[in-house]
Amino acid sequence: MIGSLRRRLEHGTAAKALIALTAMLTLGACTSVEVKEADWINSNGQRYEHFVLSQGSDLPRVEYYISKRVVGEAKAPIVLYIQGSGCAPVFPENGGPTDHFSTVFTLTTEAAAHPELAVMVVNKPYVPARVVPKSGTATNCPKEFNNYFDVDSWVGQIGIALRHARALPWIDTSKALVIGFSEGATIAASLAAREPGFTHVALVGGAGPDQYYDFVVKAYMKGEDDEKTSETLSQLTDQLADILRYPNDPSRFWLGHPYKRWASFFRTSTIRNLEASKARLYIVSGMDDMSTPVLSTEVIYSELAPMGKRIVMRRLPHADHGLFTKEGKARAAEAEYDRVIKWFLAADTGATE
Repeated sequence: MIGSLRRRLEHGTAAKALIALTAMLTLGACTSVEVKEADWINSNGQRYEHFVLSQGSDLPRVEYYISKRVVGEAKAPIVLYIQGSGCAPVFPENGGPTDHFSTVFTLTTEAAAHPELAVMVVNKPYVPARVVPKSGTATNCPKEFNNYFDVDSWVGQIGIALRHARALPWIDTSKALVIGFSEGATIAASLAAREPGFTHVALVGGAGPDQYYDFVVKAYMKGEDDEKTSETLSQLTDQLADILRYPNDPSRFWLGHPYKRWASFFRTSTIRNLEASKARLYIVSGMDDMSTPVLSTEVIYSELAPMGKRIVMRRLPHADHGLFTKEGKARAAEAEYDRVIKWFLAADTGATE
């Protein structure tokens, strides 16, 4: 392999060869970069470096994108976005091999507005090339995706991408922010527990103790009489029992996702993962969120704040799961993501949270 790298250098592909060498040294001999002709993309006028890492023939490739517009000679800290549920590609083609649009809200906006940051996103394993119908669920996802996807596999994929990204010459490894939306909030907390390099964690519309608790809260929030609520909770209990009976089955579905996926998220405690992390925490939820009730998110604050965790808790009136409001539409969400970035950057200035 070293010989092939030398030949690439001799034939004028020095940059790609050095990228591959960096991957081997950082990730080990079993993981290398699959060199492609197009190693960057354009989205909304912003260039992203594009890396594809191979784990071997039996495992899915690891694909990620990261912006590179460092100011002066300074290095850039990573801001990692983790998308919500489903199997939408993060950067589908938009008319050409290097022209793409983003399916991750505010990703390109933040990259363009903050050249001092390395804005990063990782593709889920086995995602299709194009956005599928009902992209927030897994019913139309490739079979390989549903067979493979769960909390541990997804966190593992992101971890491999992170270790490669941190070795890039323009990256500041002294601090990093991970922003997780919805399902991605659970993953962000899990990642923070395993990756001590994250100094800041932001959860947007994230589940509280675990995703199962969300359904319990929603059963009570319906405001039905006790008998009807008890019936709903009994059905939920039966459903949980069935999922736990087949916890690794990707062919049995409930509410648009495989049992394998549900079992792993039901077992994952956001609170325990955040307890294991030393990162500062930013939590924001829409008070009209019908997907992840804000009452679930409140449990995170009520458990961790009394323990002395440094937490910013934001509750947005009249905002939905994506922080959108009927009046302001996307403006409230855009403003909140901007607040998250400013909160992260304020650590350098000594500003209070």
